[in-house]
Amino acid sequence: MVTHISPIDAVNEFVFYVTEAGKTPFGNWFNGLDTTVALKVRTALARIETGKVLLRDYVNATVGFEALAQDMNKDPKSLMRMLSAKGNPRADNLLAMVSRLKQREGVTFSVSRIKMLQS
Repeated sequence: MVTHISPIDAVNEFVFYVTEAGKTPFGNWFNGLDTTVALKVRTALARIETGKVLLRDYVNATVGFEALAQDMNKDPKSLMRMLSAKGNPRADNLLAMVSRLKQREGVTFSVSRIKMLQS
């Protein structure tokens, strides 16, 4: 089993396990979390830089950039650049990518705005 560690912030690390078949059990793990922990994970994943790293790892571990690019009628190198450390994807391209991945996996999710408490 291969382990990949992606920094969420200076204190925490988020670990993804990729099986020999190139699959990640992240979804199974996430679905087993209690509500409080799941909300903390969602907050961390909302950070755009971390989100790009996660999305890039997910694409690499599942469908691959070639197949995803074909689904989206894009150049695979363009998709890779979007998710690179220096990439700055437009929202429409990023959401189109996530939409294609959702369709392939048959999953749904929602995003909602929450009011942050001020200290």
